[in-house]
Amino acid sequence: MVMRRMVMRPTLAVLSVFCLWLASLSLANAAGNKLDVSVDRTRIHADETLTMTVKGKVDIHLSFQNLLNFNMSQIPKPDLGDLEQNFDIVNQGQNYNVQTINGQVNANVDWTFVLAPKRTGVLTIPALSYKGATSDPIKITVLPGSSATGGAQGPASLTVTVDKKEVYEQEQVVLTEVLEYRGPLFNGNLSDVSVPDAILQPLGQPDKFTRMHNGEQYQVLKREYAIYPQKTGTLTIPSQTFTGQGQNPMTGSLRYLHANSAPIDISVKAPPASFKGSEWLPATSLILTDKLSEAPNSIQVGDSVTRTITIHALGQTSAALPPLNLSYPAVFKSYPDQPKLHSTVNNGTLDSTRTESTALVPMQAGKVTLPAVKVHWWDTINDVERVAEIPPKTLDILPAAGSSAQPQSTSNGNQPSSSPAQPPAPAQAPAPAGKSPATVPAGTIWTSPWLWVSAVLLLVWLVTMALWLRERRRGRGMGLAEGLAAKPTESDLYGPLRQAILEGDSSALNLLPRWAQRHFHNPALQTVADVKAFFNDGAFSAGMDALERRLYAHPDHRESWDGKPLVSRLETLSRGGSSRKPSVDDGLPPLYSQRFKAGDDRSK
Repeated sequence: MVMRRMVMRPTLAVLSVFCLWLASLSLANAAGNKLDVSVDRTRIHADETLTMTVKGKVDIHLSFQNLLNFNMSQIPKPDLGDLEQNFDIVNQGQNYNVQTINGQVNANVDWTFVLAPKRTGVLTIPALSYKGATSDPIKITVLPGSSATGGAQGPASLTVTVDKKEVYEQEQVVLTEVLEYRGPLFNGNLSDVSVPDAILQPLGQPDKFTRMHNGEQYQVLKREYAIYPQKTGTLTIPSQTFTGQGQNPMTGSLRYLHANSAPIDISVKAPPASFKGSEWLPATSLILTDKLSEAPNSIQVGDSVTRTITIHALGQTSAALPPLNLSYPAVFKSYPDQPKLHSTVNNGTLDSTRTESTALVPMQAGKVTLPAVKVHWWDTINDVERVAEIPPKTLDILPAAGSSAQPQSTSNGNQPSSSPAQPPAPAQAPAPAGKSPATVPAGTIWTSPWLWVSAVLLLVWLVTMALWLRERRRGRGMGLAEGLAAKPTESDLYGPLRQAILEGDSSALNLLPRWAQRHFHNPALQTVADVKAFFNDGAFSAGMDALERRLYAHPDHRESWDGKPLVSRLETLSRGGSSRKPSVDDGLPPLYSQRFKAGDDRSK
């Protein structure tokens, strides 16, 4: 029995120490321990990496309470300070070993960091600290160029170039970024291009291909961007960075890849003081195009014709293209659509358009001149101001079908004169040579037989005209009464009007004034505008405006229509207006059109 106890005691002691070692979790760096930091080399090229190792000796305090929560990943890392100002951390890891000496449990922890320099020159790994222990700073010399010898290219390279080093504000700069690497790539990270105080626009998708350098094949990734500086002064494109892991094609081993590009400075100038445009617009090319949906000589009063003007620019974003702010003559009702902006990539530059479409409805026949359209822009290739222009365009508006209205001439909204044209005075025959008109003998004119024939014919014409005027006065009332009896009644018009409004049909614009004339016995209600002014009701006017916008809008941009609120409002107004006293004319059309002055006698 004694021997068994003596054998068991060492066994129990060993098991107890082993359990206590597994239960250790509370770590503390021994006071006064020096934090050991070392690197595998202090002189590298810009495309190389170095390995930094941080060693720490840690005392372990045993605690059975923390046994179930043991996790070595909970060991805190050293404080790296400003390390990442000079280096990228490509990879990192840690390992440890535990030993017991005279009952004291210690752990040696090694942290490894793979570092890639962010620039060339003498860079400093700052003093690191961990639980009160600190290290000494380390100087690293980073040489420019590649670590490859004999003119060969390194395992990875990154270059960034621009097509211009001096530009105007908002002028396009094309940036090209090219990454090249040798061998299979397991993972990689290429920094995103970011330029402060500038608009950045990718020019298409990245391009991937291969190329040969000194008999070795490299994978190439190419990206292009359009940059538009928004401030004058110096625009700096920061250094770009690539980090990754690839396979060495010679040995098959894993290696870390790293490459940096050099920063680039661009001088940005203010717009020239000589530029006359209202909005600064630099571009490599700019044109204006104009298109009508109908032939200029086939447009009738009341027709809807769409005018489309497009600004087409190279080397500029669509958002920078200015609005045209078009104005049209007063004879048109205009309904502009929302502008359409579009940009594509064309031969390595941005190709942008701004399209403005307007539905025009002529309300009067005659010749109408649309004003010129001009856009000032700066030609960045030749460094000179240019003006893109659409010249004035004259349209010959025809009367509406079945209308007897005479065409008028209108330019830029000026109304035509209503004074009738005066016939030219007959030319006076010259007197024979050597005589004056006073030498014709008095009384000779009455001896001509042709004069008496003309006098008789004039007398007969006057008698006929008198008889015609008398018969006209007698039959006027009968003729107008017969014409009125042939016209549809108010109830005949209201049903189709109501249905047209519900369906959003264009016939509502014709039916509304005809119905209103009969319902309110007011012949002055000739147009939709007359009816809106007669009602003087905001809700009704807004509803009719919405209907007109829908009817004259481009078919692809018409909004959905609900005519019930407008019909309801019309019914309310018709009941309120039914008490109005009928006018003296009792619904008869006016004797003279409102377009002519009282003195314009059309019977001539």
